Amino acid sequence: MKLVYLAGPITKGPTDGNVAQADAAMFRLMWSGVAVINPMLSCWAGAGIERVRVRCRRQSGVPHPDPKAHGHFQTISHTGWLDMDKEIVGRCDAVLRLPGESSGADIETAHAAECGVPVFHDIEELIRWATV
Repeated sequence: MKLVYLAGPITKGPTDGNVAQADAAMFRLMWSGVAVINPMLSCWAGAGIERVRVRCRRQSGVPHPDPKAHGHFQTISHTGWLDMDKEIVGRCDAVLRLPGESSGADIETAHAAECGVPVFHDIEELIRWATV
């Protein structure tokens, strides 16, 4: 089974839309038998179940991601996140670059290219490649 890293925007543009885009790609890949690392899930890092419940009550029952993460995770710099992401990218079989402006995703895809990890911009092309 191939392992794919999702590279896309988190803080530029609507965070809800960015996370939803990544979730849809993650589900499509998983449904096709591809393992996925979705760094956009870091928007929930440190939230804890009670904080999510409180936010749900305040926001019409729907939890919303926070691009800054929570608690101790806020002490990790953008560079710190990217250093960890690049380590993960180098261990993946491929990267899927999701649409949208993102300096972090651009750094991740450049790192993938440096490591010889293929970068795809089309999910169906990636699925064909990963499932042969």
